[in-house]
Amino acid sequence: MRVTSTFPAEENRFVGRVEILDRLADSWSETCRVVTLAGAPGIGKTRLAVGCARRAAAADEQTLREDGEALYPDGVWLAQLADVKAAQDVDVAVARALALGLQSPQPPREVLLAHLRERRLLLVLDNCEHLVGAVAELLMALLPHAPGLRVLVTSVSWLGIRSERIEVVEPLTIPSTDDHDSSEAMELLLDRAAANHYDIRGAGREEIREAVALCRVLDGIPLAIELIALQLTDLTVAQARRLLENMMAQLQLDLLSADNRAGWTPRQQCMDSVLHLHYQRCGSPDSQGEQRLWERLSVFTGGWDLADAEAVCSDLDKHGRPSGRIGDEPVRVLLNRLVRQSVIIVDRDPRRQQQARYRQLEILRVFGAGRLALRTGEEDFRLRHAHYFQARSRQAAEQWLGKNELVLFGFFRANLSNYYEAITTLQTTPGLQPAAVEMVLHLGDMRLWWWVGELRQGREFIRTTVSHLEQALSPAERAGMLELLHAAAVLDGWLSLCMGDQHGGAAAVQRAVALAETQPRLATLPERQFLTGAYAMCVTRDFPRAVEMLALAQRGYAAAGVKRNGARHTAGLILAISAAFSEDAVLAAEVTARCVEDARKHQAPWAITWARWAQTVWLLRHVRSAPALKKALQVADEILLEQHAMGDLWGYAWSMSLRKWILAELQHFEQSAIFSGFARHMQNVLGVVLDGIGPHEDQDRIAEASARDALGTKTFEVLHGRGLRLSEERILGLVRQPESEHAAVYAVDSPLTPGLVAVAARVGARMTNAEIAVDLNNTRRTVEFQVSQCYSKLGFAESNPRDNRPLLARWARENFPDLVSEIEQRIGDQGQASA
Repeated sequence: MRVTSTFPAEENRFVGRVEILDRLADSWSETCRVVTLAGAPGIGKTRLAVGCARRAAAADEQTLREDGEALYPDGVWLAQLADVKAAQDVDVAVARALALGLQSPQPPREVLLAHLRERRLLLVLDNCEHLVGAVAELLMALLPHAPGLRVLVTSVSWLGIRSERIEVVEPLTIPSTDDHDSSEAMELLLDRAAANHYDIRGAGREEIREAVALCRVLDGIPLAIELIALQLTDLTVAQARRLLENMMAQLQLDLLSADNRAGWTPRQQCMDSVLHLHYQRCGSPDSQGEQRLWERLSVFTGGWDLADAEAVCSDLDKHGRPSGRIGDEPVRVLLNRLVRQSVIIVDRDPRRQQQARYRQLEILRVFGAGRLALRTGEEDFRLRHAHYFQARSRQAAEQWLGKNELVLFGFFRANLSNYYEAITTLQTTPGLQPAAVEMVLHLGDMRLWWWVGELRQGREFIRTTVSHLEQALSPAERAGMLELLHAAAVLDGWLSLCMGDQHGGAAAVQRAVALAETQPRLATLPERQFLTGAYAMCVTRDFPRAVEMLALAQRGYAAAGVKRNGARHTAGLILAISAAFSEDAVLAAEVTARCVEDARKHQAPWAITWARWAQTVWLLRHVRSAPALKKALQVADEILLEQHAMGDLWGYAWSMSLRKWILAELQHFEQSAIFSGFARHMQNVLGVVLDGIGPHEDQDRIAEASARDALGTKTFEVLHGRGLRLSEERILGLVRQPESEHAAVYAVDSPLTPGLVAVAARVGARMTNAEIAVDLNNTRRTVEFQVSQCYSKLGFAESNPRDNRPLLARWARENFPDLVSEIEQRIGDQGQASA
């Protein structure tokens, strides 16, 4: 089972909501497949949805441990939509949350449909209120074609679609009278106050009555209670209540002259009053640093770290550079205060050496953005944000190819939303459209789109930024931008070719040619030579032409200096792949070795895996001796596991195919057929279309034809089908333990779990329960129980129980003949060794 790791960590104890959690556990059915948690901001919808998802995941994990059937065998997934601004981006956000790559020409919705069609999973869509129409449209498209999909939505309002059930999230229960101190709201206030070292119960009966009255004023709104509890570090409950009541009275006066808030409910007024009170108590009369930082941080999407906050949010010094301070106080100090005041949430990622990363609840971010918009004389922090991430992309492109590759990729992956937001800001700001195009080109130079598995998004960005630029340019200005437009056409073409979109690649080549007709120098640039060579490799399969043009491109990038080092190496890598697929064995050996040497010289871990990939293709196609092929398989497995550990979604798909090719050449046809299926499955999941890439398509056809001829069409299709349905965990297990007849493989098409398959196969090999227990390192009672489970799951119910064992043995030999044969052979070998 795959359970997403994007659930936020539990920050404190979950209080109340027991009844609604119990109801949600049984809410979904064939006629009710969408449940919407609807309620006011701050009411606790997200916390409740995450609690429900955690319960479902934990229940399924327990069921699987007991060899039962999970309710959601394909996992429980969370898509947070708060940072999604445009309706057209909803499909992309959901695909990203499901860990689907967007690397094909297919629209994201088609990718979602293909992925969800055969799966049973629970999808949580959080913070949908600003995208209700788009979310409703998406679900209406998905649900008829994905019968195993169940959805939990959080929103201020419901979607209004068929099969939706509304669960209105009410406030926490509040005390019925001032003397009644037992309720969910009171429990939450007591718990959060105690976390701030304030024992309300220990403060006396009068303080308890004040706390009861405060809970009633707060109307049981969880976020309001949590924020008020933070004021109890230096206020009594009575003082906090009086401050809040004064704030609410002032808000009532403001509402009389504020048409845009005339329709506010008392609950909205209460939440706004709490936010204003919390905002006012951040900082001191002498310093507004915390308030200003709260406001300025609202320009980030998807989080930030200390360096980001200092660069974007601090005051500028006399030289116009970020000072790292707001007023007289360091941003670091102000940030820590906002963490203590729960305006900001801090996360620590062990992969980032315990470096803190920060985020905000959406309601607090929106409040800060509203306050920032009211200030006059402040610099436009959206532009500060955009220029900062533009500079980071340029620096990364210039530094790419080196031992810091993974650190750079980690930073970019964590800030993907910020980079996308920065591109959007630049391309829609007059005069900054060229900067937007340059930023997308920098991200292409450092291969971000390949690393995060979003080739389609990269191509969309290059096309939209160019469109904005073209619209903004006069004819005279356009003449000065031809080189930039040419580079954009090349990136568009390269992304299209990698997506298997030959038509898109050809159209980009034609755009580059048309631009060169107006300025012939463009045809001699390394970018143009690179695209020409890549097109020759991927589409026309003219490998000599590809080698010629890519060698020219590599030399051109080298002449441009160290800042184009990444582009130079990429040209060398595609050159090495072209040579490996060519008919020139000597050239292939020389060029692939040179590519590996270059990657190792720069100690670039990701580049090393790809250079070794090209060298392994040379071994497969040109050396082909048994020792060389075994070495190739070993290297392919190392590369595959390294790319998986790195999170390289693009390379991972290619390496799965490489393994399949080598297995076929080694005549391990069963394994090749299984990996053929899984490689296809992974391409579907990652959105990779490799069939449109000429040499890959050819090698795939050779491998599959060999396996099909050797196994027969029926057997090949069965094994290919098993590979299609294998989980990632199982296929990686096969890579680490590459026996083709692994029990996990056969469990895919049987009613038995992998553990029961292992037992049934040993029954088929005529082993006794005692022998099976020794072989599997289990107790005899466990094996007896497992054998009886096999009988039950297979429907064996003979009047004489002794007749069930021969039935199970015959069933195992019919369904797992190779596995049973392997076990029998191993037992025979062990017997001979003992003799």
